Amino acid sequence: MRIDRFIDRFHHFRSISIRMVPILFCTLTGCMVAGGVASSHQAVLTAPIRRLTRAVRVRLDQGANPSTLSRAYFWRVDEEGRIDLVTWVRPGSLDQTIRWVEQMHGRIIAQVHSAHEFEAWIPARIVLRLARKSAVQNIRFPHYAMLRH
Repeated sequence: MRIDRFIDRFHHFRSISIRMVPILFCTLTGCMVAGGVASSHQAVLTAPIRRLTRAVRVRLDQGANPSTLSRAYFWRVDEEGRIDLVTWVRPGSLDQTIRWVEQMHGRIIAQVHSAHEFEAWIPARIVLRLARKSAVQNIRFPHYAMLRH
């Protein structure tokens, strides 16, 4: 009697697992393919970066000094309206993104090839354009600035 119940459960489990194999296969292969393909999403800028970018642009339009918006241990802005930001990019696109930032009058502070990220003074007028680039994964303030906010 117990063996019959076990066999019935085994057949039930087997029939469920056979139905799940195609779903599992499609899910796993879909994830693997999506990982290698560049997506068209844009990096999401956090609210403080968006607000700071807007405030820097307003100061520049008014002819005021945007560096007065700097906050100790949180974010830094220079007199030319550039914000100190760290940008994380897709593997293989670091050098191309750095060249673009330099062409747009940004100044590179440091780059880490193994982590696919760089720190740079990025002009406020191009922060949104940089975030929309398909190679850019994330834009953030430097960690040392985030420790004591």
